[in-house]
Amino acid sequence: MNLSEIRQVLSEKEIQLTRSLGQNFMHDRNQICRIVESGEVSKADKVLEIGPGLGPLTELLVEKAGTVLAIETDQRLVDILRDKFKSVDNFEIIKGDALAILRNERREWAD
Repeated sequence: MNLSEIRQVLSEKEIQLTRSLGQNFMHDRNQICRIVESGEVSKADKVLEIGPGLGPLTELLVEKAGTVLAIETDQRLVDILRDKFKSVDNFEIIKGDALAILRNERREWAD
């Protein structure tokens, strides 16, 4: 997802970014690839993505990782991501504050 696609989705959905949420969306494909490469993400990995936004990093993570759990606080973005990744089996999204969820919900991250 490049910058013009991000702008188009935001415009179509009439979404204004919220400064208080610190919303800044990654869009540079080269940087996104570097992030995933530096993490050496493989199908054996379970990845936690906090604040996936519109999902440009998520797109690559679901290709490379075994499981991707995304936590997003903005319901508008949760709805977009649920629709976008509805047919992806290794993706789950939770709406809420990441710190609160991680403190209160136990997940088995290691095999």
